[in-house]
Amino acid sequence: MNASNCTLKQFMSAWFANDRTELTDEEFSAIHLEYVDLSGLTKTRELELNAQLYNLQNRVEKVKWLLYGLRLSVTELGRPFQVGIESLRKYGHKLYWDGDAELFFDLLNRVESKEKKFIVQMNEKEKELNEFYAAQMKGETTVTQTRQEFIKNIIELRKRGHYIIEEQTTVETFALIIKSENEEAERMNTKSNKK
Repeated sequence: MNASNCTLKQFMSAWFANDRTELTDEEFSAIHLEYVDLSGLTKTRELELNAQLYNLQNRVEKVKWLLYGLRLSVTELGRPFQVGIESLRKYGHKLYWDGDAELFFDLLNRVESKEKKFIVQMNEKEKELNEFYAAQMKGETTVTQTRQEFIKNIIELRKRGHYIIEEQTTVETFALIIKSENEEAERMNTKSNKK
């Protein structure tokens, strides 16, 4: 059996209920790999991880340089750059300058402490991305979905007008529908970014 003749019902039963009455372990592994390849979910996951990592790296670096610049401006000029204070507000930090350098440095230290959680998140995201790439190099499946996420995909695609019945729709068809929808969304994003 392969993705072109395995129904979603059989696939879901093997995947989420670990029921191997209709599919052997080898058949399930091959069909799952085909599902991931055809749907483009690996690419989607990779882009998602890279985007999350980029956003975290960007935040960590910007805040680090803003803190450095504010400390330097107080030390060298006797007051902070207002632009630096405004920029930190974009990241949820409320700073004020009342002429007291010691108090201001304490506020900057608190910001630095609060930002450590984003450094931890960034390191975790880097690790997750590296594990993703390592699994890809080994040929392992790098996409995991819960049963609820899988069912939500079916429901969302039905809302968009796709005729999906678990007992009739094949895994191959479902994967190609997902790929088609993702490509369409990507085209729409590209169009909206050009405007």
